[in-house]
Amino acid sequence: TDDNEIWCVFDGDPSFEHPKLDQNFRTSVTYLSSRDCPSWLFGAYSFEAFEYWFLLHFEELNGSPMSRDEYIRKLNGYLESIPSDVRYDKDKKDVPEEFFQILLERVDFAIANAEKIDN
Repeated sequence: TDDNEIWCVFDGDPSFEHPKLDQNFRTSVTYLSSRDCPSWLFGAYSFEAFEYWFLLHFEELNGSPMSRDEYIRKLNGYLESIPSDVRYDKDKKDVPEEFFQILLERVDFAIANAEKIDN
């Protein structure tokens, strides 16, 4: 239908050891903002810490700097408070579906928190 959207989410951590990854990231960003991109395809980008978005599902943040280790510690602290065995590991590329189900249940809270940062 006309109301379907597809979102491509990219975590663009700088990688000096893998310049091809940086090139692919930039190519994707360019394509998604071009006229060649279909109107139903959208992109969202994170340049330093995609985990910040995950944390917004659990708490209001003010945009202050935080180390990546602190993001992970806080995120797993919230996950431990939920009756589940899900933990977040930034180095694992296969994130459990249950993790995203937990986030989905809190997405309205995360959006509200993100809008507060922008205003």
